[in-house]
Amino acid sequence: MKISAIQNKYEEILHSEEEDDMRSLLLGKLMTNMEIFYHIPIFCDEGWEKKNQTVLALFRKISSTRNLYKSVLPLGKGRTLLNVFLHTI
Repeated sequence: MKISAIQNKYEEILHSEEEDDMRSLLLGKLMTNMEIFYHIPIFCDEGWEKKNQTVLALFRKISSTRNLYKSVLPLGKGRTLLNVFLHTI
């Protein structure tokens, strides 16, 4: 699984017509595939991170995008996690 293929899949998901919750699930699946293929460690491993900077950067980018989608998922009655959070500040 080449980084370019993962980047292309990420862009495909990002620009798809899918609902945000489905995009989040698809991005999660992509991250899981990366974890398996690149043996991404659960805990910080400086040696692995130095050897795999490109992989880690893309993994974090996908994670950030996924978290953004999760923050606007609907909670019902027109509420989302994001606007519930903003109203509690």
